[in-house]
Amino acid sequence: MEEYSMNVNLHLESTKCMEIKYTTRTSVESICLDLCERLKIGPVARHLFSLRINQTSIYLANYYTLFSDSFKNGRVGPSLDLRMRYKPASIQELKKLDARAFEYYYLQVRDDIVKGLVPGLAYDDCQPELTGLCITDMFRYMLENSVPMQAVERDHKKFMNKEIVKRHRFYLSTPIHENLLKLNRNMKDQPNNISFVKEQYLLEVENRAPCYLQEIHEAMLDRTGPDGNQSLLVNIKTPTWIDLCTIEELGFIAFRDDCSVELSRLNGIPIYIRFKSSLLMLSFVSLLDGYYRLSCKWTFNLCQKLRTESLSKLYWMKCHGPVGGQFSYHKLEIKASNQVGSYIIRESESSYSTYYIDVCVKASSKPISLKVSVVADGYMLEGNATIFDNMQSLIKAYKDPDGEIYFRECVPPSDFGECC
Repeated sequence: MEEYSMNVNLHLESTKCMEIKYTTRTSVESICLDLCERLKIGPVARHLFSLRINQTSIYLANYYTLFSDSFKNGRVGPSLDLRMRYKPASIQELKKLDARAFEYYYLQVRDDIVKGLVPGLAYDDCQPELTGLCITDMFRYMLENSVPMQAVERDHKKFMNKEIVKRHRFYLSTPIHENLLKLNRNMKDQPNNISFVKEQYLLEVENRAPCYLQEIHEAMLDRTGPDGNQSLLVNIKTPTWIDLCTIEELGFIAFRDDCSVELSRLNGIPIYIRFKSSLLMLSFVSLLDGYYRLSCKWTFNLCQKLRTESLSKLYWMKCHGPVGGQFSYHKLEIKASNQVGSYIIRESESSYSTYYIDVCVKASSKPISLKVSVVADGYMLEGNATIFDNMQSLIKAYKDPDGEIYFRECVPPSDFGECC
């Protein structure tokens, strides 16, 4: 199969893009996973990321390939950006969950502020706050790279919001110098300065621009449904927002070739909306599906036409997401009473291409964890040189009740729970 390549834009200081290899069958999710693994963003936080078409607000659905619709030829098309699309519950939780994802998010926000792309932090309304954030980033750069203050001051244009530079380029030297000195004095006794500065920076952005990462999708609202004789179409982008439903109230989503979408709710009649193109429609549907999986039901795609590749694989393997051992042990106790032979398969929290099987055995009152590595030819259980074609074959090899390891009954993922 012919292989293609392209560069994906990144929010990093050292590397601005990264080359990816893909074929006609490579999904957007696979590309995101590969990029996150290479950037050392963990298996949990990688679900917050997606690919966006450069200089637009359009994100590609996970099931998409670069040969779909406008990407059919694979070689020609707009460049793509790797971005954190889904808003984390809190900055502190993100920092605790994945340090690399936290770092990437910081640089993404910083880049958007420099380019003037953060809603709620427009120059005309927030010039002092914007200036303060940009100077804070200069101070962060000094600490992180051991750069003298004078050098950062000389290069201030690459840190400052472009509108501030445009309007105040002759008057920036003094406030920059004075504020850097002030920050330096205030931070002398603060442990772990760099991480603290980044956290405070992001908290200030969140306070000033709580709608950051909010997406606005322009569509037409059909109040009578696709088969109505006299459909009333209303532009959703109105001066006042109308609440249609919450993420939790969604039951499923369906769409048609004419770019119309049906949002079926748990209670109430369906909502019908129509988009100008399939790209816009799928960007919207993938947003709802992503937030639904992250906040409501991890194991369920709202739209069955947009099945997530990794979720389908986990479903087939009866495998949990990266839930961690503590969660798995507790579930074995609750669901299986720690009966010998009961087991849970889960993805590793920290390593790609690694699974764990937590199993209840005779020799221990608590479950033990067995590491399974994905190798070139299949799956290999730690301590056993045999390579199995798939996880099911590996499980079948340990069906002897008298064996040291015995896989009797799998406790599968449930509809509700963290990554389960």
